[in-house]
Amino acid sequence: MASTTTLPSLPAELLLEIFLHLPHEDTRTFLRINSHFRRIAQPYAYRYGTMTKFGLHFPGAAHPYPFCDDPNPEALKITEKKREWIASQLERIDVVPHSELDCASPPPHILCPSVLNVLRLDWHISSDPGFCIPENGSGCMHEYSINFGGCAFLNTVLQNCPQGYREVIARGVPRPDGSGAMYPENYPVTTGRHVSVLCSQPPSVPRTSDCLTQPDLETFDVSGRQCGEHLEVIFWTSRPGQAWIPPCEFYVNGDMLNANVCHPRGETVWSRLFDIAYFHRLKKVTVVNATAIVPPGSTPDEHEARLSRGEVNMRDNEDLFIANAEKQKEWLDNPITATFEFIAMEQWIRRNTWGDVFTYAELDPWLTAMREET
Repeated sequence: MASTTTLPSLPAELLLEIFLHLPHEDTRTFLRINSHFRRIAQPYAYRYGTMTKFGLHFPGAAHPYPFCDDPNPEALKITEKKREWIASQLERIDVVPHSELDCASPPPHILCPSVLNVLRLDWHISSDPGFCIPENGSGCMHEYSINFGGCAFLNTVLQNCPQGYREVIARGVPRPDGSGAMYPENYPVTTGRHVSVLCSQPPSVPRTSDCLTQPDLETFDVSGRQCGEHLEVIFWTSRPGQAWIPPCEFYVNGDMLNANVCHPRGETVWSRLFDIAYFHRLKKVTVVNATAIVPPGSTPDEHEARLSRGEVNMRDNEDLFIANAEKQKEWLDNPITATFEFIAMEQWIRRNTWGDVFTYAELDPWLTAMREET
């Protein structure tokens, strides 16, 4: 007769302590192992919701779509009291890439806590190795320059969390067209950390004046808006030693400038970074993996060769930023409050704050290289 193994029953307080320290990726793994682990993890499945056209989705939960009424009369009904409890458990909402057709009709009304821990906006990150934007534009939340200001997915979340978010994670937000028409009506207010993941330009995309595929530094138009105390800007590459290719052009007040995004002249990513820090009275700005940026006059291959030889100095980017900052300080009425730091990707990973920004799979090449170095 085959023997069965019974797993020990753990006290609820201990389970809560364990799951409070697990990132959402691990919690969802528990829900997929088997029925026993799913039963243990189910009460904690409502901490992380993903926005879909049917409303918030909680994979593995007893009620996967708790804010959507199932038309099936035999379906398990959910009470308003239960919905309020689910809303009180909610810690993070992911707004993931979807088609413009999905955006045409708003998802069902959702309940949110007054302040959500994390809002994660995932526009252009793709499975394309090393690049955030597929060459054909597929998989993007809103392809290229499509207006996402009327995005029902995003606006439903924003309208239900009026007090804002402790953290906003913005991955690959499209560039503005200068008119402000691309921005949502209700801008997210960050009370703590704001992470902006900037994606490399695919090398095959023509570097022409109508190129709108490059994500912008800002999550939204930040004029008069609060973007938290700490801004982190990550120049994302999928592996160590990979070049980050700037866009072909950069928008300023609706006009195109023939200036590289990291060029020392004109409007650059560094001057925009200074503006954001100044006008929002930020306390800290962290710039991650800036050494990957291909400088003017160099090709991606040439820059990767320099990276492999250890010839790229973090100080070069700091000097470029300081030069831009000194120019802008001449017309400022008040002193800037933020401190700036430029750090390597490895240093940022060691701070162990990446769980809401990247998945294990995305960071695996970095983590593997770091393990091999120790």
